[in-house]
Amino acid sequence: MNKKDINFEVERFLKGNYQKNVALELLRKDGFSEEEIQKQAYKFDQLRKNPDNSLSFFPPFLFLILTSISTLTLTLKEENKFKSITLLLFLCTLITTYFFSKKNKQAIITTAFLAIFFMLLLAYLFIISAFGMGKLITIELFLIFTLFSIKRYYKKVSKI
Repeated sequence: MNKKDINFEVERFLKGNYQKNVALELLRKDGFSEEEIQKQAYKFDQLRKNPDNSLSFFPPFLFLILTSISTLTLTLKEENKFKSITLLLFLCTLITTYFFSKKNKQAIITTAFLAIFFMLLLAYLFIISAFGMGKLITIELFLIFTLFSIKRYYKKVSKI
């Protein structure tokens, strides 16, 4: 009798985006019978039907990393009058980044709100002429692409 739970192991492999043949081989090495493995193999076929795992994860994750670095930089600047607000924003983005990487649904929604907040902030900065039109359009397009990626990633995570 095997001490490991096959359902737990299969879920771990699915969350890690293991390929079907690699996951099945690892299950065999863990001592599960061929019959047990074949009962669980269909779950890896469902993963193949949704191949955009990294494509929908990367833009929002990059946005969170860049936002964390930017807010940390703003916090460390001496001429910043709002250090406590930027420090709070830095901690918020850092925590959100961690939970986003763990596929937490609330963190995904928080990322969408952060992206919308930064879109509005950039529009405000454009109005007061801190940015040129070219920079604004480029960054806004990246943020819009990020929002669509967040939507796709949320749909994928909610199916798990």
